[in-house]
Amino acid sequence: TPTLVPDPDAAATRTAGVVDVDFDADLRRKLVSLAGGKATEFMTVHAVFAALLHRLHGDPEVHLAGAASDVVIGTPVAGRTDPRLADLVGMFVNSVVLRTKVDGDAGFSTLLDTIRSTDLEALSQADMPFEEIVSMLNPPRTQSHPIFQIALAVDAAVSDNPAPAASGPSLAGLEVTTDEIDTGAARFDLELRLRGDVARFTYATDVFGQERITALADTFIRLARAIVDDPDAPIDSLPILTP
Repeated sequence: TPTLVPDPDAAATRTAGVVDVDFDADLRRKLVSLAGGKATEFMTVHAVFAALLHRLHGDPEVHLAGAASDVVIGTPVAGRTDPRLADLVGMFVNSVVLRTKVDGDAGFSTLLDTIRSTDLEALSQADMPFEEIVSMLNPPRTQSHPIFQIALAVDAAVSDNPAPAASGPSLAGLEVTTDEIDTGAARFDLELRLRGDVARFTYATDVFGQERITALADTFIRLARAIVDDPDAPIDSLPILTP
């Protein structure tokens, strides 16, 4: 199984590897429908991702047999809540930490309720500058992110929008397209980004190998399908291994 115990260091620099896996709209709609209209697509994906990390993590400080896991995932949020920024051109993004207890004896519906409360509480504090949190915690300085090493992002054009996303913003008299720049650098140990019908896992090659993340990506989809088939089954009992 693709247990999340970091591989031996493969390089001194934090270069990035990428694994894409199909995450079709029909499966996402079925997952969201389990919330009965009480949770967003982001919350639903967060719940599946947290359940996956709970099942696969091998760190005894995080996942104890018979005990709940303490899963910490970070996410970027738009930082334009201040109306004074409305006319400014630039990137205003803050980081929010989502910390969740995952009980393997509970079903997905229970986890989703927990995720919803956790996410709403955390996102309500999104205006707090992330650097202030880092300053208060004063973690050891390393090459890794100071608070979280795993991140989740769902593109705004995907979440809660069944229609195909436009290729870019609409500006009068201009043709605008979006061009993603691949820097080849890893910002986190592991990042899941949902873009269209693709779940993209970006990983630090000095922490994980491609074979491990490929197995993890396939397990993510397998777990999502198992949840749809039996949403009330305990998370620890859901099948995640290849038949």
